[in-house]
Amino acid sequence: MIRAWEKGKATDTIYLDFAKAFDKEDHNILCHKIKRLGITGKVGLWLKEFLTGRYQKVSANGILSNPALVMSGVPQGTAIGPILFIIMIDDLDCNLIHSIASKYADDTRVTAKISNLEEAQHFQNELNEKIYTWGPANNMTLNGEKFEHLHVGNNLHQLKSNFTDPSGNIIKEKNYIKDLGVTISNRLTWARHAEEVVAKARIMSGWALRTFSTRKQEPMTTIWNTQIRSILDYCSPLWSPCPTDFKNIDLLEGTQRSFTRKIDNMEGLNYTERLKTLRMYSVQRRQERYKIIYIYKIKEGLVPNISESHGLHFSQRGWHGCVCIMSSYPLYHNKAITARNSSFALTASSLWNCLPKSIRGIAGISVDAFKRRLDKVVLKCPDEPRCSAIGIYTDYRTKM
Repeated sequence: MIRAWEKGKATDTIYLDFAKAFDKEDHNILCHKIKRLGITGKVGLWLKEFLTGRYQKVSANGILSNPALVMSGVPQGTAIGPILFIIMIDDLDCNLIHSIASKYADDTRVTAKISNLEEAQHFQNELNEKIYTWGPANNMTLNGEKFEHLHVGNNLHQLKSNFTDPSGNIIKEKNYIKDLGVTISNRLTWARHAEEVVAKARIMSGWALRTFSTRKQEPMTTIWNTQIRSILDYCSPLWSPCPTDFKNIDLLEGTQRSFTRKIDNMEGLNYTERLKTLRMYSVQRRQERYKIIYIYKIKEGLVPNISESHGLHFSQRGWHGCVCIMSSYPLYHNKAITARNSSFALTASSLWNCLPKSIRGIAGISVDAFKRRLDKVVLKCPDEPRCSAIGIYTDYRTKM
């Protein structure tokens, strides 16, 4: 999206909605698709037995109906349910030319890069002819009333297009959309998401402080780590503030700052001293650490290679022959510069490249082992909010 924006293009994304998604999966069609994927033998037979041959009854005023064979849907609450749904919609994006479909269980979106009205029309035609026709052909219902449209990029008139749902109604354009738990804005900024995350963390923090009377260090840190911290950290490598975004850094830090102040024997200590005493990272340092760990996972091939989509590439010409990560985003100065500067590509690559060579050169060990080695460096560096680890690691490296 950022690259398209920098080049003067727009990115339009249509978020689809399946009506009663997990209840509408036709067993015959699903079993056929399972077999077509090559899932046969005992596993294929087990899946067929799992899906078919179930009966249900309806109770009304204490009277039960006759049993009826269930022809669609998967049992609620099963771990395999989302996987079966992915198999069901696996061919949704077959033969797409002008757009790309991204599928995660029933959260499905279709995206196209658009630079003129002709490309916008191609996108609409593809929606009409390939996406919207898929539903009836597979006994699935697309609920157009719940479709959402996110337009990112140039707001010139020729790039602003309305798109219609299966019924021909215009899909409502949104400034913010919740995508797999992360709020994305049409300006690719994360302020709205940070506000929502902090509000949720404050509610949970208040509940914990009202529910548990103890203020001792061990139970309080356990409550923080298990009930509240994950709210602030979810998907943070993607959206955590860049080092100069002091407003959101302070906003995120405020919840942990307030919570640690209420722990026994912490009243007279400042925030930095409390963190050191409790052996906790600041929110900023913890999120920077997550980015470094994610880069290591990419380098080791433990997670999908996102180098192309995030503008990252690996270079063997780094300091001391170590593998470095550098952003390949062109440094254009236009409206996309704020989004680019806050992107994972720039912030994560800057953090990685300033690490000591003893960390950057690590390879072939488990993620847990890498974390332990990384923490030996991180714990030796001052942890003060608003003070990015980039400069600290650079100073640390030069002193070694």
